[in-house]
Amino acid sequence: MTTAAQAATYGAYLLQSDLIAVPQALADRTVSKQDIGNMTLVQRPASNDIEQVIEFRRNAVVHNNMTGEMGVVTGNISLLAKPGGDITSLLRQLDLKVVRSASATGVYVVKPNTDVELLSLLDQIKASDLVSTARLDILERKYSNQ
Repeated sequence: MTTAAQAATYGAYLLQSDLIAVPQALADRTVSKQDIGNMTLVQRPASNDIEQVIEFRRNAVVHNNMTGEMGVVTGNISLLAKPGGDITSLLRQLDLKVVRSASATGVYVVKPNTDVELLSLLDQIKASDLVSTARLDILERKYSNQ
């Protein structure tokens, strides 16, 4: 993560600290910017803690510098466990919950039980000798040729 002049990045994604994603049913349509999936992007209230504004947390909004599209940080992390590894101890140690799994292939989608800064958590997961790779899940529009 890079924090310079309040610009946090993850790969091609640039954090949009002035926006936050909320469920469409709860969104104030007078300040909404865009819908992505079942989420609506709205202006972040000015009263929020500045430290959390410049962090990757669940429902943070990002801009994909490659596609120009906006995305929403889901709060989930996809990981691939090393063959023969049991990630149960890692889940307990980092207070993670399994959202989905294909344990036969070693693929897991996990999320933290509490609101945490996700890039720090991602680094801790990647540092484990039980995991081959891990990535932060970001919801973006899906385009297809029709």
